[in-house]
Amino acid sequence: MPYTPRQKMAQVVYRLLTDSRGLSCKQLQAELEVNDRAFRDFLSELKQIPELFGGDGTTLVETSGQGDNRRVYLRPVSIEND
Repeated sequence: MPYTPRQKMAQVVYRLLTDSRGLSCKQLQAELEVNDRAFRDFLSELKQIPELFGGDGTTLVETSGQGDNRRVYLRPVSIEND
């Protein structure tokens, strides 16, 4: 049974939370079996998940690199004790 789009998103979020090096965009796009436009839309949706926003109100989801070296990862945040 194929995964639904929400299940795929949940899997990617889990992987981002557990892999500090981030994920290869090329590999992730292949795993999701989507074209370039659909992958860009997927990243855009990922960046809009409220739970993945930092204290400054900006998304923690970042991309870096180009071409085959492009990666998506979560920006580190500092945890302050109150």
